[in-house]
Amino acid sequence: MTKTLTLIVFLLGTLLCSQVKAGSIDFYNYYIGLQLQGISLDEQSDQGLDDSAWTAGVFYKARLKDYFQFAVGVDYFYTEDKAPFEQEVNDKLSDETRSVSSDVTGLSWYLEAGVQYKFPPEDRWTLGLLAGYRYSNISRGILACSGCEDQELPDFKNAAYLKPFVEYQWTKSVITQLFFTQYVSGDQFENGLGLQITVWAM
Repeated sequence: MTKTLTLIVFLLGTLLCSQVKAGSIDFYNYYIGLQLQGISLDEQSDQGLDDSAWTAGVFYKARLKDYFQFAVGVDYFYTEDKAPFEQEVNDKLSDETRSVSSDVTGLSWYLEAGVQYKFPPEDRWTLGLLAGYRYSNISRGILACSGCEDQELPDFKNAAYLKPFVEYQWTKSVITQLFFTQYVSGDQFENGLGLQITVWAM
């Protein structure tokens, strides 16, 4: 399933590029924005994690030819550690040694592409469906501690998903998007609900 969705994303991107000709793109069709998403995790997991997580990050998005959309982005990932370890850490500011519990955090990169439909006459409302791939580097460790123990969680590495969305364009540079993410591969992610806000248009 992962290979199939990766192929779909690649083919959509190739088709998208083949449809774009020089001078055919409106000025405000490329955007940079912020994303926040809540994700449900596998409740049957033996990783010792909470059943939900949060991601927050930045993305770059393009809307081309009125019916194609793709995006790339990076998120910071956090979930509560239900099976933490503790480690003695020296605080450089106070020069005191204290016991600190681990957190589960990391970075997650994603690529997604798909189709969209803008509702006339003003084209402010858009519905769409994207297929995406997420690569994550997530571990259990002590935040802001060099040399502390770090336990990698490889089950988060690869995940493919489908993402239906609805978005509304307020101004030429401000678009809000509400989306649902259904993961179709990956051992830990199940589904998610999130919000995107563009803050700059090119």
